[in-house]
Amino acid sequence: MTDIAGVIRSKYPGAYLNHIVGAILQAHGYTLRHIRDGDICGVDILAGKGVLGFDSPRLCVRVASDDRPVGLTDYDNLQGNVRRYGADCGLLVSTGGFTDVVRRDNERVFFVVRLWDLDALADEFCSVYDRLPSDIRNAIPISSRLMPPEMLSEI
Repeated sequence: MTDIAGVIRSKYPGAYLNHIVGAILQAHGYTLRHIRDGDICGVDILAGKGVLGFDSPRLCVRVASDDRPVGLTDYDNLQGNVRRYGADCGLLVSTGGFTDVVRRDNERVFFVVRLWDLDALADEFCSVYDRLPSDIRNAIPISSRLMPPEMLSEI
C-alpha cells in the first residue's frame, strides 16, 4: 500500500470515503448523485457524464470501506444494480480488496464492472489531485515524499 493510500484510509474512514470517490469522479467530468441509503440498495453514488449526468458512461458506484475483501455477493449485487438503474457500467471500490473469485470473474465482465482496490483509488486520487476540491487537498496535501515516483512526472 502506498503512503497516499494509507492517508486516504485514515482520514476518510467509513462512509466518508464516498466523498473522496465522488470528488475523483467529478474531477473526471462526472455529475453525481449520492444515495443516502447505500447500505440498503447497494449503490452509494450514481454518476453520469455531462452537465446533468445523462450522458454515457453512466455509473453505479458501490464503496466498501472496511477491511474485509469484497466477495461475490456484493459484486453480483452491483451488476444487478447496473441493470436496475439503467447504468452503462459499475465501479466497485473496496479498501479491503477483493476475493480471488471476484478478481477472476471480473475478467469475464471487464466492460461492465471496474474494480478499485485501495492502491487503485490512491492512483486515481493522484491523477486528478490538482482538480480535487480544496478541502480534500488541504486534508491530504501531497508532497514528493507521499507521491509515488511515477505520479510526479504527471503533475
